[in-house]
Amino acid sequence: MTTKYQYVKQCSCCDDRFSRMNLPAINAKHQGALTKLLKKQVTQMRMKGDFSLMLADGVIAGFYYQYASAAEELKAEKLCNRLYDAACEFYDELMQDDAVWTYGEAV
Repeated sequence: MTTKYQYVKQCSCCDDRFSRMNLPAINAKHQGALTKLLKKQVTQMRMKGDFSLMLADGVIAGFYYQYASAAEELKAEKLCNRLYDAACEFYDELMQDDAVWTYGEAV
């Protein structure tokens, strides 16, 4: 199995190809800042598919990226790793504040 198929999934109803990955749990109030940061990573890779964050119960739980072309699918591993690393750095920066944090929200 190539690494592409570890990251790229295919929808059973519409044949769209996408990647979905979990991220550290971050409070949804940071959605705008994190979306902007991760979309910048997508743009820097010259990818044109659809990107969105996945939210559950007020927490950012992961991301979803729908590929625009087969050529983009070849960059799946790099894209997923790059977005995950950027989200982890974002999370780490939230945790470095002096306040006690729960899912990126001061208590």
